[in-house]
Parts: sequence; C-alpha cells; structure tokens
Amino acid sequence: MACRVSEIVIDAGQTGTESWHVLADPEGNEFCVLRGEADRAAMDS
Repeated sequence: MACRVSEIVIDAGQTGTESWHVLADPEGNEFCVLRGEADRAAMDS
C-alpha cells in the first residue's frame, strides 16, 4: 500500500527564521512541521 503525500506551504506571516513550516493538506487543514535538532543547530551556527 503506497502513501501519497501532498501539502501546500502556507504563508502565515513567517519571517524565515522560524523553526517550523506551516503547511496545509488537500482539504485545507493547516499544520506545522518542526525542523529537526540538527537543522536548528545548523541555523544557530
């Protein structure tokens, strides 16, 4: 059984420095995806 991932990036006033992305599924439900520990550490360097 295959799983198809489809999402839309939402502009909720982010500046680009947040540790998350706001997405929406095909039905319009918004959700946040957090960056991993390694990604956050790389941003702080």
